[in-house]
Amino acid sequence: MLVANSQKYVRAALMKTAVLCISIVFLSLVIFLSSSCQAAQKIVMIFDKQYEPFYMEGLHQGIFLDFLKGFEKSHPEFIIQKLQLPRKRLDLAMKAGEADVFSLNSPMFSKDDQYHFTDCIWVTGDYIVSKKKNPVIYKQPEDLYYYRVGTLLGNHYGPLESHINSGKIFIHAVVDYDALLQIFARDRVDCIIINKHMALYSLHKAGIDREQLIFSDSAVYEFELMPMIQKSSGHFLEAMNKFIRESKNNGFLQEVSERFNGEVLR
Repeated sequence: MLVANSQKYVRAALMKTAVLCISIVFLSLVIFLSSSCQAAQKIVMIFDKQYEPFYMEGLHQGIFLDFLKGFEKSHPEFIIQKLQLPRKRLDLAMKAGEADVFSLNSPMFSKDDQYHFTDCIWVTGDYIVSKKKNPVIYKQPEDLYYYRVGTLLGNHYGPLESHINSGKIFIHAVVDYDALLQIFARDRVDCIIINKHMALYSLHKAGIDREQLIFSDSAVYEFELMPMIQKSSGHFLEAMNKFIRESKNNGFLQEVSERFNGEVLR
């Protein structure tokens, strides 16, 4: 009888211990998941309609989107909500605090001290592209006088701005790159200003033979590209800068860029 009672007490003690252990594990898991959810910070990042090859319309692919996938994997404490807006709405959304990050911008185009810029990810530039049958040789702004130049509505063109405002450079501004290439293909402009990173992809997609084109040796201007971040999002700025440095050191940034360029050039 004594042995039976002892076994009964042992079984009861073991059962209580097991229940207690399961409860502790379950409670720890709940606390962990709860703290993880609380720690995840939503970041609203805004994009133009498209900026090929950095990101395509619909935000399904692009160099920068591949880069962000790597960032999100490395930094799960942030949840990035990606929104596309018309070009003119981007600056307004940042000003109004409706967005935390302007996806890709440059200090050259925004001098507002309301924001911080991350470290540079890419250096790019805009070039003059014309057709061999009607070449426009560009070395300085005056070389564009009285030509019809295709541009993007809402974009700034640095050293050309004063010449455009004076009317000596005639511009035909359109809403997006597809429209820009259409007016170029139909000879409605003599030349276009196009970003060197996106030129090969966009011209190939539009069915324009590069062999029939002339790219200016001199850039209209060059600029750095990186996210522009609200000063209130300091933790995101620190994490992004850390990831940019790591990506340059471990080859991830080069890998992403080369992989996409290889796809473009096929």
